Amino acid sequence: MKKGIILIFATVCIFASCSKSYTCSCTETYEGANENYTNVTSEEIEGLKKDEAKEKCEEGNAGPQTLIGETWGISCELK
Repeated sequence: MKKGIILIFATVCIFASCSKSYTCSCTETYEGANENYTNVTSEEIEGLKKDEAKEKCEEGNAGPQTLIGETWGISCELK
């Protein structure tokens, strides 16, 4: 019985300590006079809690910025 409890406790500890993996998806957009494009990239974030992973992912947000009729920006979200 004692060995069973130790085994169950060890199994719970192993699974509780496993970190989840999150995907940060970023979309870069550019709109100019002669050209428009959208580029989507993804990056795995491991070893963080969901709130921490979301904060890290959102660090990639930039803009939108407009200069002389051209608009550029990056929008990131955790998936």
